[in-house]
Amino acid sequence: MPRISRTENGLLAPAFFSRTPSDQEPFLQFVRGGWSNLDDAPRASVQKVEYWLREGRLERRGYPMVDGARGDEPVLLLEDVRALSIAFRDRHGEWVEEWQQTRPQAMPVAMRLIVTRAGQPPLTLLFQVGQWLIAPAGPVAPMKGAPPCSPCCCWWR
Repeated sequence: MPRISRTENGLLAPAFFSRTPSDQEPFLQFVRGGWSNLDDAPRASVQKVEYWLREGRLERRGYPMVDGARGDEPVLLLEDVRALSIAFRDRHGEWVEEWQQTRPQAMPVAMRLIVTRAGQPPLTLLFQVGQWLIAPAGPVAPMKGAPPCSPCCCWWR
């Protein structure tokens, strides 16, 4: 979701950003919608999340509030990660290695994460990003190699 947030120090953070993985900072951070609130807790239905790669551990950290909150304890997703590569699909259908922040609310259409664990073949994960349920403002190119289909059934149309 294209929502600019604030850090613990009150500084503005873009709606979606990524960087080269390091132990010192997250490699991916964004605000997501659809955070279920079944117990009617005093919080929003959106959540700021970030992903870290620390000492071979892929971790996810959530924030109870989007703006200015301290993050929760990280949750371990995968261990023994030997390599991680990330790419982003722009609205023209091209995969790019780095997401360039041209506007603070700019977001890719999709994200590809390739995780290689010790003794395992690479695992490719594809994620839809942004407001994919809302029709884009302009035309979006189909993915290269994708089968033809009608606009009503494909999120990238």
